[in-house]
Amino acid sequence: MVSGAWLAYFAVLPFFLFVYQAIVAAEEEFLRAKFGEEYKEYCARIPRFLPSLRGCREAFSETRFNWRRPLKQDLSTLAWIAMVLMALPAWRSYFFSGWEASRARVLRTALLELAVLALYGGLVVLKKRRSSLFYDPGESR
Repeated sequence: MVSGAWLAYFAVLPFFLFVYQAIVAAEEEFLRAKFGEEYKEYCARIPRFLPSLRGCREAFSETRFNWRRPLKQDLSTLAWIAMVLMALPAWRSYFFSGWEASRARVLRTALLELAVLALYGGLVVLKKRRSSLFYDPGESR
């Protein structure tokens, strides 16, 4: 979807659905073997693919989102996702228009990528120094 190539829908989507179904089947087999009848009862109550929003308010009423936790644990994932999403339009421009037509966009993207890498590096340093950006003052380290 990000690339804008319609061929990707026809090539990637069926592959993704096949792989996803295989993963679900393997996980369900493992869970049935591990939990037995309790898991079968759970499957009867909970839909497999379409979530039910019944009970969401109760489930989340006692919780509070801690934004530091995903930042601390998934920093590299967030950085790489940002870099790939920024690079796709430049790659697409280069691929379809060539270097001459897309030079400015590719160079601008390269500068943005360097900025993201610098930001990522700075955040890694702060993380290693146990900055309050990543850790609550009362959190055990």
